[in-house]
Amino acid sequence: MLRLALVLAVVDGVVTAKTAGRVADTCYHSLVQNRHLVGTWIDQSRGDAHVCSLPVCVFHGSNAPRVWVAQHVDGAGHRMQNIINGMAVAQKVGMNFGGVSWEDEATDQGINFTDVAIDFFGANPRDVGGLFLGAAKSNPGFDFSFRDSKELEGQREKINDGTKVWMAVAHEWYWNYSVPSSFFFPAEFRRKLAAPLASWPLLFTPSKTVVAMHLRRGDLRPGDFRATPNKYYYQIADRIRELLPSAEFHVWAAIKNERGGAYYKNEDFDGFRERDMQVHLDDGFEDEKSLVRTWAHLAFANIFVGSQSSFSYVPMVLNCRCVISMIDNPGLDNWMNGKDEKRDSYQTELEACVQRSQAQNDC
Repeated sequence: MLRLALVLAVVDGVVTAKTAGRVADTCYHSLVQNRHLVGTWIDQSRGDAHVCSLPVCVFHGSNAPRVWVAQHVDGAGHRMQNIINGMAVAQKVGMNFGGVSWEDEATDQGINFTDVAIDFFGANPRDVGGLFLGAAKSNPGFDFSFRDSKELEGQREKINDGTKVWMAVAHEWYWNYSVPSSFFFPAEFRRKLAAPLASWPLLFTPSKTVVAMHLRRGDLRPGDFRATPNKYYYQIADRIRELLPSAEFHVWAAIKNERGGAYYKNEDFDGFRERDMQVHLDDGFEDEKSLVRTWAHLAFANIFVGSQSSFSYVPMVLNCRCVISMIDNPGLDNWMNGKDEKRDSYQTELEACVQRSQAQNDC
C-alpha cells in the first residue's frame, strides 16, 4: 500500500522532513540538480524549531528529544496511522513527538487532511498545534535520521536532550514481540488520543450494547483478499448475539472509490440489513467532519469489528473495550484476532472480549 517513496537526503549530517518528501521525485532530476536542491532546502530549514504542542505530543520534559515522521500521500487512515504510531514510539523511548512532514493536503478521496487533523486532535485551526512542519515554513535541522523504530531504539542511548530526530515510518513499532504493546500504547496515551472525540454525538441507542463494524470496500475490487467477505462479519455477529442477544449492530463501509466510481452497490449490503444491522454507506467519506465522526462511532462502540485497513486501525487504537481485528501482529491488550475461528481458544477469547465490552471504557 505504501506509495510514498521516501528518499532521505543527507548534507553535512543534517536531514529534514521536507527534504525527504521532496527528494522523492529523484527519478526526474539529475544527481547534480538534486544535490543543489537538497542544499537549498536544508539552508531554508535552519530556523527555529516548529514543534507539536498538542497534549498527545508531549510525554516528557520540554527539553526531551523530539521525533518527526513522514506524512503519507494516500488515504486519511494511512496518514493518521503513521502519526499515531510515531507518537507511540516517542512516548515509549522517552521522547516527545515533534510532528509530521508537510505533504499534499488532499487525500486519495479528496478529503483535506489538515481539517481532519484539526477535528481529530481538537486542535487550533490556526496552526494545528504545530503538528505539521510546513505550517510555520521553518523546519528544524535533524540531528539523527532512522529508517524505523528498531533502528531508533538501538541508537537511543546516543540521543541527548534537545535532539531532533527524523524517523519516516513508524508502522513496525512492534518489531520486538517480547515488549508488551502497553509500553507503546498505555491507557493514558490512548485516553489523550480519544479525548477530542468523546464529545461527538453518536447514533447509538442509549443503554444498548453497541457493535460497530467497518468493512473495507470502496477502493478494492470484489475478490481482493483485503475485501473480507461478508460471511466473516456474519459469523462474528452470530457469535456475539449468542452472548448479547439485545446488542445493537452498525455497519460502516464506503462504496465510492477515489476515482468517483463504484465497484459495489447498495444491494451488496442487504445481508446485513436482513440481520437487523444499521448500514451506513459512504458516511465518513463525504467530507472531513463525517470521516472523524465515523472514527468516533467506531472508537466508542462497546465492540468494534475492524477491517484490513489503516482506516480501521485508528479507532482500534482508541477503543479500549473489545476490538476484533484482522491484524496478525500481537496488537494491543484488548484486541483479539477475528480470523481462524476454528482455533481452540477462539470462543474463550471472544467471551473475554465481550466481557470487556461491558466494563467502563478506560479511554
